[in-house]
Amino acid sequence: MNKVLLSLMMCFSFGSAFAYDEQRAMTNLSHDFAECSAFYFISAQGARNSGAEELAKGLEGQAKVAAVISGEFSNAEVFKARVKLAVEEQLKVINKDYSNMSILMSKYLNFCQSLMTSPKERMAYWFNKK
Repeated sequence: MNKVLLSLMMCFSFGSAFAYDEQRAMTNLSHDFAECSAFYFISAQGARNSGAEELAKGLEGQAKVAAVISGEFSNAEVFKARVKLAVEEQLKVINKDYSNMSILMSKYLNFCQSLMTSPKERMAYWFNKK
């Protein structure tokens, strides 16, 4: 995981050349990963509830990876609070009813897949945000 963090930081340590400062961009990236960690965690529980144990394990793995990356960009207390809030908000959106997962999937699935496979693109987005 540290390779991802180091790679991202090396690619985007340009400071004032961008609209967002480095700290703000990293805070936003941490928030993105926390949201995806929550999404994958909730998705894993939904898969488990429907008897898809192997899928649940894969989704939990994604949740853990997203959590580790999110934690790399913030302190432990902030990271835990972000994930907790994201889980609460996402469960509220589906009324704690996993049969409503399509609501979360429409919002997070493509975003989180993209974030997990191309984190540099998302970091570039935050550094270039005006």
